[in-house]
Amino acid sequence: MSLLAAIDIGANAIRMMIGEKKTDKKNIQVVEKLVHPLRIGKDTFIKGFISPQTLNEVIQTLKGFRLKLEEYDVKNFIVVGTSAIREANNKDFFLEQLRIKSGFQVKIIERTEEERIIFLALKKQVSNFDSIAKKGILLAKVGSGNVEISLMKSDEILFSRSIPIGGLRMRENFKNVPEKDFADLMEKYIESDIKMFLQNSPIVKANYFIGAGTLLKTIYDITGSKKKSIQAEDLGILYKKIKNLSISQIAEKYALPFEYADLLLPTVFTYQKFLSLTKADKILFENLSFSESLLMEKAGFLKDRFFSRKIWKSAVRIGEKYHFDRKHAMEVSKIALKIFDELKPIHNLNPRCRFLLKLAALWHDIGFFIQNSEHHKHSFYLISNIELAGLSRKDIQIIALTARYHRKSPPHKYHPEYQILNSREKVMVSKLSALLRIADALDRSHSQILKKINIVLQKKQIDVIVNFKEDGWLEKTYFQKKKDLFLRIFGIDLELIEVFE
Repeated sequence: MSLLAAIDIGANAIRMMIGEKKTDKKNIQVVEKLVHPLRIGKDTFIKGFISPQTLNEVIQTLKGFRLKLEEYDVKNFIVVGTSAIREANNKDFFLEQLRIKSGFQVKIIERTEEERIIFLALKKQVSNFDSIAKKGILLAKVGSGNVEISLMKSDEILFSRSIPIGGLRMRENFKNVPEKDFADLMEKYIESDIKMFLQNSPIVKANYFIGAGTLLKTIYDITGSKKKSIQAEDLGILYKKIKNLSISQIAEKYALPFEYADLLLPTVFTYQKFLSLTKADKILFENLSFSESLLMEKAGFLKDRFFSRKIWKSAVRIGEKYHFDRKHAMEVSKIALKIFDELKPIHNLNPRCRFLLKLAALWHDIGFFIQNSEHHKHSFYLISNIELAGLSRKDIQIIALTARYHRKSPPHKYHPEYQILNSREKVMVSKLSALLRIADALDRSHSQILKKINIVLQKKQIDVIVNFKEDGWLEKTYFQKKKDLFLRIFGIDLELIEVFE
C-alpha cells in the first residue's frame, strides 16, 4: 500500500488522517482518522501566545500520533499549523520545542497557501465546478479563528480576505458576557465586521455559495440536508432553534461534544450572513476536511498547470486597483522575461524566480498611486501588503523588494527589509532587481517603442541588440544609467547595440 498522512494542528483540535494513494483514480482512500480536541486558539486569540501547558499537550499528542504512523509504517507525511500557531507571538519557540521534543518539523501554512489548497481540492471534488464558476462562486471557510472568504469568477479569484470572526474567537471575545446576551452581541460584532469587509471589497453577486470548514458537516447532519447542500431556509430555522439555547443545551439536544456545541451558534450565523450576500439559496457542501485536502496535495493530485494564469489575472486586477500604466507594466514584464530567458546561463535562477520577476515587473510602478516622489518605496509598501492565493509571504517579500530596487539605491545590507533575508534570498533579489532595471530602462518613455531585442553572450561582455520603432534616446540614456547593478551582481558588462531596419 502507498500510505501517506497529514497532521493538522488547528485552533480547535489536532487532527491526523492516514490515507492510501489511489493513483489510478487520483484520489485518497482514508484508512484512519484521529482527532484530539485542543483549543490552541484559546491561548493565541486571547493571550497572544501559546501557554506551556498547551505546548506540552501538543507534544504528547504528536508523540501519540507518531506511534500510529509507525504502526502503519507511514514514511510519507506532512505536519502543518494554521492560524492558531501562525498568529502566536511565541510561534518560533513553540515550533522549536515541537521539533526537539516530538521530532516533527511543523510547516506553517500561510493563509494564501491554505486558500490555494482548499480551492484546488474543491475544484477536484465538485463535479461541475468549472461550469458554476462561470456564474460566480463565493467560497466561505468558517474556522475557529478566522473566516476565509474568496470570490471566484470563471478561472479567476477576484478577491480573498480573512476576517477574524471565527466561532472560538467570538466565544473568547465575549466569555465574560452572560450567556443569554451572547447571541445579540455576537450578531452585532459579526455584522459590523462584515460591513467593513464589504466597504473594502468589490461587490460581485455570486450565483453560488460553497462552504468549507469542520463544523459544516455537523450543520449538514443536524438540518437533515440532502444532495450535498444546505438550504438557506434550513440554516435560518436552525439558527432560530439554537439562538436562545445554552451551550450545554445545544450539546444535549444534538449530541455534540462541547468543542463543537459552543461554536455552532456563531458558525451558523456567519454562514447565514455570507450566504445572504449572494444570489444563492443554498450552501453547496463537500465533506472535505483540510486534512484530506492536505493528503491530496501531498499525493500530487492538486496540481493545476493553469493556476499561475489565475494568479496573473488577479495580479493585473490589483495593478488596475492602483491605476498602474498597464501598457508600460505589460511591456516591462515582457522585456524582463525575454532577458531572463536569454541570460539563464548567467543568472542560473529557477522558473519560480521567473514568475516572481514577471509580477515584480507588473507592479514595479504601483507606488505612483501614493506619490511620484520615491515611488519605488511606495511600491514596496503596497506590494508587501498584498495577499494573493498561490503566493506565499516569502514570494511577496521577494517581489516587493525586487520592485523596490528597480531604481535609485541598489540592495544594501543596512536596509532592514533586505537585511532579514537569508543569503540565498539576498542573491535572488539582487539578480532579479538587476534584470528588472534593464527591462524598465528599455521602456523608459512608457511608449513601447522597443521593436526587437536579442541578447548575445560574448566572452567579455553581453551584447543587447535592440531595434526601436522611433528614436529611443530616453531608453538608451537610462540603459547606461541602470546597467551598473548588473555589472556589480554578475561581473560582466552590458553593451547596448542599436540596429536599424
